[in-house]
Amino acid sequence: MSKIGKYKIIESSKLIVEYYSGKITVEDLISSKKVISQEPNYNFYFNTILDFRDCELSIAIDDFQVLNNYFDENFYKRGVRKVAYLIDTPHEAALSTLFSRINKSKIEMHKRVFSTVEGIVLWFKYESIDESALTLILKELKTLPNNVFGE
Repeated sequence: MSKIGKYKIIESSKLIVEYYSGKITVEDLISSKKVISQEPNYNFYFNTILDFRDCELSIAIDDFQVLNNYFDENFYKRGVRKVAYLIDTPHEAALSTLFSRINKSKIEMHKRVFSTVEGIVLWFKYESIDESALTLILKELKTLPNNVFGE
């Protein structure tokens, strides 16, 4: 199975939606963040949704520090934003929950793990997007040809 990373930046909603499938490592996540942050309409303060439902996260406990270091070294901005992890397996739930709790980065982010699109929309209090629009975007991301991993 090839790995896929796709994203959409919705400026009007101040939202970044990311979709992953295949076996994803910490290096893959950092690589995709580098690509996304180069977009002209990228804004660090936008809320972010990471859809991990179709991927296998291959991340060790030590990798969390690698992610923290990447954020601390590359994003100097401060300000609160929300990051939602959309998952559907116990493995991804455990990893996402662990990262959301042990993150020692200097960057302040409110992070939560969800198993439904509805839960994310309610947490965002409909300020970024509604459930049908988010569901449509997640469906679109699966079919778009662009892949941050170039496969």
